[in-house]
Amino acid sequence: MKRSLLARILWQIESAGEKKLRVSDIAKENGISVFHLTRVFTIKTGSSPARFLRMRRLTQAAYRLTGTDKSIVEIALRAGYGSQEAFTRAFSAAFAVTPAAVGKGAAIPKHLIQESITLPNTETYTPLMPPRFELIKARRIVGLSARYSFETNGAIPAQWVEFITRAEAEGLTLAGQSFGVCHGMTEDGTFSYLAGVEADTHTIPKGFSCVTIQEGRYAVFTHFGSAATLRDTVEVIWNRYLPQARFQNTGAPDFELYPAEYNPTDPKGKVEIWIPIVDVENP
Repeated sequence: MKRSLLARILWQIESAGEKKLRVSDIAKENGISVFHLTRVFTIKTGSSPARFLRMRRLTQAAYRLTGTDKSIVEIALRAGYGSQEAFTRAFSAAFAVTPAAVGKGAAIPKHLIQESITLPNTETYTPLMPPRFELIKARRIVGLSARYSFETNGAIPAQWVEFITRAEAEGLTLAGQSFGVCHGMTEDGTFSYLAGVEADTHTIPKGFSCVTIQEGRYAVFTHFGSAATLRDTVEVIWNRYLPQARFQNTGAPDFELYPAEYNPTDPKGKVEIWIPIVDVENP
């Protein structure tokens, strides 16, 4: 079986040795966007690729401080830092102890050490039906928006509860479909999520936000099951399906489309995941 995108990325990181990799370098080598790389890495590991690269370099430097007779300056330069001062600031921020102290025997808390990630020889994943393809016009989605990281995105269900309560008070129509729009992901793995409904009004209620779903072609995947397993389907889309497809994600907002009758606890529920795409051969 062909290795997953994440397995290839992790192998590239660990095989790079002393070479200082950038997220953009890894994305280019795999023929994907930085957005795509950040999305799949964060979903699967809980860390952004930028943070993982930084922490792996600092962890390797920590081992050198105790395992060699190299000076802090030499170790700093080897880790990709331009000066001992810059290295000390980054090291201290990451491990709550200075390089000098570690060199003299101080311990780093084990939970702060970033070891390499090893995936099982056989990766299991949720079966995924091939997508259908849709051309759509631009759509305005009005709702509540919040900024998340992997560590904090467990609050999204509460965001939906708050949106429904406030939307009813504002008179927004909730009888039809609703949208969960993901946008603005950065290299550090943070992103914005908007829970909302389509609205043609240009008056946005106080405290609400508006995101425009762009006109264009979309790959539409279907998640079967409760909201609790939605993350598994999203991971397969980004880690398995898209890297092997003949199209690429554009980086524009993607969204979950919830039918009016959707029940997040129903194991037979159905949600569509719309990914904006462009053909690789004909961008």
